[in-house]
Amino acid sequence: MTNYDISVILPVYNDEEYVDGAIQSILNQTGVSFELIIVNDGSTDKSRDVIQTYAECENVQIITHDGNRGLASALNSGIEAASGDYIARQDADDRSVPGRLQTQYEYLTENTGTDLFSTGTFVISEEGNNIGSFSPPPNLEEALKNYNPIVHGSVIIRAQALRNIGGYDPFFNYRQDYELWTRLCEQGYTLGGIPEKLYELRRSSDPVSVDKQREKIEYALLARTQKRRKEKLKKIAIEDGIHAITSHLTRAEKADYNRRMVRSYIEHGHRSKALAAGVNALYFSPTTISSHKHFILSVLPICLSTRVVSSISGRPGK
Repeated sequence: MTNYDISVILPVYNDEEYVDGAIQSILNQTGVSFELIIVNDGSTDKSRDVIQTYAECENVQIITHDGNRGLASALNSGIEAASGDYIARQDADDRSVPGRLQTQYEYLTENTGTDLFSTGTFVISEEGNNIGSFSPPPNLEEALKNYNPIVHGSVIIRAQALRNIGGYDPFFNYRQDYELWTRLCEQGYTLGGIPEKLYELRRSSDPVSVDKQREKIEYALLARTQKRRKEKLKKIAIEDGIHAITSHLTRAEKADYNRRMVRSYIEHGHRSKALAAGVNALYFSPTTISSHKHFILSVLPICLSTRVVSSISGRPGK
């Protein structure tokens, strides 16, 4: 069995259009030994055909799920099969910049006190054109208290740290990464990042539906809560559905929820609902500057507020 420095885990579910580019962006990496573990999570399109063209590659391992188990389970399958000292991520519709793996590997071998390492990211359109960029903030642990500052696909993690905390939590249909970062911090592991942009995140031009965005917001709020309270809220969600946790949120969390919903409603042109969410954000957190900003955003003309939200989301304005 070959020992690799890095195991790159690439989960795939119906990504026939982009997965070949994602695979090539990893296989073209140099300067470090790595294996690519592709987890086909029950794809029903032609993704399987694309993946199979790499079956004979020496450093490619293919895992196939009979059905779609979800991202967390697909990642855990990859972790179980990984042989590298470090585990890196790659999403099936994104691309890694040349030199990414070598840069991250050298950083972690030189900085033994860092357990997870992320990089800056280019935002690309569906066609692959650069439409923006962002970098991780200096203090990732502090930022995690308010939002997820790390692009999932850009990270590399010490394999032992990832296994020590039990991998990804399959409960989370969304925001599995945010929950993992929070859990790593809770258990004393250290996060790091550099502004250098070594990953390309593909952004769809179509906004996520309001219902799905609401669900993602609820999972995000749950992901960053402390362990004991998280388990209580998970139990409520399992029994009554994820939407049931909103009535158990703190006032600050309800304000955050409504601020995020302001942006979602604006993306979909729901002016009256955006205004209601803006009012709620002020009600639950009247002294927070962000609540006032979102209330103002909710009362702006829809053409102007849409442009603002488009710039925030990284999608081209319409």
